[in-house]
Amino acid sequence: MKYQPEIELRVLWIVKELGLANIEEVEQRYQSLFKDEVKDCNLIVRRWKARKAFVIEDGRYKIANVPPWFKSLRMDQLIHIGKTESAQMLKDLEELFLGGEPAGGKKPQWRDFMRLQFTFEALDPILGGRPDPDPETMEGNGRTVFPREGDKLVVPMNWFKGFLRDNARLANVVSLEHYVAHAKGYWEDGIETTTLTAPVSAGFKGVGIAKYESVPAGKKFTMVVRWPMYGCTINSKEKIQEFFDMIAETPIKGIGANPKAYGGRIKLVNIEELA
Repeated sequence: MKYQPEIELRVLWIVKELGLANIEEVEQRYQSLFKDEVKDCNLIVRRWKARKAFVIEDGRYKIANVPPWFKSLRMDQLIHIGKTESAQMLKDLEELFLGGEPAGGKKPQWRDFMRLQFTFEALDPILGGRPDPDPETMEGNGRTVFPREGDKLVVPMNWFKGFLRDNARLANVVSLEHYVAHAKGYWEDGIETTTLTAPVSAGFKGVGIAKYESVPAGKKFTMVVRWPMYGCTINSKEKIQEFFDMIAETPIKGIGANPKAYGGRIKLVNIEELA
């Protein structure tokens, strides 16, 4: 059997999504989602059962324990994960999946998660990235905005995951974004957004001007995270603060849409430990 990590990852993801599934159900769901047959599905599932990733209930397979980062993995993200990243994620899963006892008889390398609330302050304008369709025609009007929940401006989960991924290299921490679980962020109330513009280029040529809804510098948002205090070198509230202080000054990439246009820098101004 040729090793195809992206296929194995998809099989595991399908079992996670189905909750309980037999081999035939996994094969059917795989074909319906990816328009292709999965070969050796039975072998893949049996191999991961041997690694204690699965338990069996009423003759069907169930993931024994789902790590937070894998639980939040969506279909639109999964289809863009290539062979190299899939192999790394499978390695992480082998260490983190639990079934009665840790896989391989070892404790997971990243554990002891602490529930924290972060408060960030924008040091630069932060740009919204969701298309803003005309309410009558539902066609794009050339402006992108922040998602909203009622009157609340939202910081999407994928923004913070990408922010961690892009900047973890500054602290020489590999795959940090896979081990920090987090919810959506919410901006403070009463923010008056503005519209900013930035040039759009393609192939090193300017092709137009984009318009963005913008939250001005100085505004704050909060979010709840679960941070691993074992296995990660950033393993205390003081070290977390130092990490984000470094990013605030000189990030590899900021947060929000098109962060290179205005900076996209944020500063961690408070960490609160939650029960």
